[in-house]
Amino acid sequence: IGLLLCAVGVASLFTLGPPHLDHTSPPSVLTRHIGYFWIWTALGPALGLLVMGLSLQNWVDPGVNPDNIDPGDSNWVGRWWVGWFIAAGLLLVVTVLMALIPRGDEHPRSQSQEVEMQRPDGRRKEEVKIDKTYEVQEHENGVGPNGEILDKKGCARLSNLMKSILRSFSYCTTTLAIAAEVFVISGYGVFIAQILQSKFSLSASVANLYVAAMVLGGGLGGILIGSQISHCLRLSPRQNALFCWVVALISLPFFFGNFVTCGQLPLAGVTVDYNPDNNGNEIRYSGLSLDNACNQGCDCSRSSYYPVCADGITYFSPCYAGCTTRNDGGAGSCVCVASDPFNIGVNEDLTVTNNKCDQGCGNALNAYIGIMFCALFFTLMNNAPATIVSLKSVVKPCRSMAMGLQQIVIRVIGSVTAPLVFGAAIDASCILWNEPCGNRGNCLEYRDDLLSQNILLVSIVPKAFSALMFFLAWWYFPDTPEANMRPGDKIAEDNLNRMSNDDRVDRPEVVDPSRVEMGKIPSTIPSSLPGNSKPCES
Repeated sequence: IGLLLCAVGVASLFTLGPPHLDHTSPPSVLTRHIGYFWIWTALGPALGLLVMGLSLQNWVDPGVNPDNIDPGDSNWVGRWWVGWFIAAGLLLVVTVLMALIPRGDEHPRSQSQEVEMQRPDGRRKEEVKIDKTYEVQEHENGVGPNGEILDKKGCARLSNLMKSILRSFSYCTTTLAIAAEVFVISGYGVFIAQILQSKFSLSASVANLYVAAMVLGGGLGGILIGSQISHCLRLSPRQNALFCWVVALISLPFFFGNFVTCGQLPLAGVTVDYNPDNNGNEIRYSGLSLDNACNQGCDCSRSSYYPVCADGITYFSPCYAGCTTRNDGGAGSCVCVASDPFNIGVNEDLTVTNNKCDQGCGNALNAYIGIMFCALFFTLMNNAPATIVSLKSVVKPCRSMAMGLQQIVIRVIGSVTAPLVFGAAIDASCILWNEPCGNRGNCLEYRDDLLSQNILLVSIVPKAFSALMFFLAWWYFPDTPEANMRPGDKIAEDNLNRMSNDDRVDRPEVVDPSRVEMGKIPSTIPSSLPGNSKPCES
């Protein structure tokens, strides 16, 4: 119920936020403002992971410090609830501030369409303002030739809006591309900490700290750099679609970094045999059992996973290691640890230490973090440019509903479906299940090579699909006045004084609505202008 209420609260933010920025921001800085918007939406999860990583290092109950367990133990329960209280307090403050935001008027520069034309003599460029305030004749789909939604109410108006939005092929392909990107990000967002724990034998708190570092650096950096590149290069909406396609292609190879790993954990009875038949810790996945002659009669239980380590081999629990005594930091008199359990040497060490064996793969961990950092960086570089493409591929009256429809598609395909698909792919690589009371519980250990293959498969397919969709969005971008308009182009009013004193350039004519014939562009405006097209039918 709590998560449902959170979803209801943030729905309007993602639906109405970008259209509101498009409505109130000058075109020259719109991309930068949208970039800042997405930066703050990514900063929240990053800070949440950071707080969670720190709070999980403390026991769940305040004032209680258990002596026989530490944060590295698989049975450790950290203080998971701290972040929720902090988030709730901050939301109360932010909600009050948002309620004080004024409605905001449309920025003057976004009220007119501007088109640059080259004079026949090639000496100067002049700009023509197409005034969109005149009335239009009713169109068959309820949208005027310049994008106005005609005066219809209720279901008829909603139907007209939906028709106008869905007729934009570029909008549809961009929405599918964003949904595929969100699919990947959502899947990793839910399971990346678990993947780190499995691949590199990290504790939950340490894994969350690594994830927070990746999100803070790669996520926020990608959004910021992507928006700044689009802003500094003054990319038009069509060029932003091309930018999204190129960046999506660049990000693809980095997902093969899933094959970077420490290697399979030697776990007695699961991936290696017990001594003396382990053949130098040879990894194999069949013909093994946790029960062995060395722990026969111990009546060991699989309901609790307490891994211990000895000589590079991890054992399910001290019981399965054949231990009969307990000491600080481990156990002793562990028969299964002996090189030959049935012929134990006099001076042979039979002790084990708590937790899994350290595989000593710091370099592999650093390489994996670096590669996935780049994958996240280039994936999120598309956030602001893709939002611009989505907004500009539909006419202005349709944009709020277009963003709402887009969020529905993104949530259904990306946020909701991704955890299910990623979870199924991860579970398919499980080789050791927890079995409390004889029933299957959560997975305890994964087959390393199969885990890497499955994660790559559910990552690379949607990433390739998003690249294809971004290409189609660029190739079939609608021919509207805004399609090739670059942010920061000055409108005619800014140059009237300068041009009035220049005898080489005639003063541009501003169309008078009273002289406009119903539904037609006046003859003083060249027929080749993209403003004569019908954006809703693109």
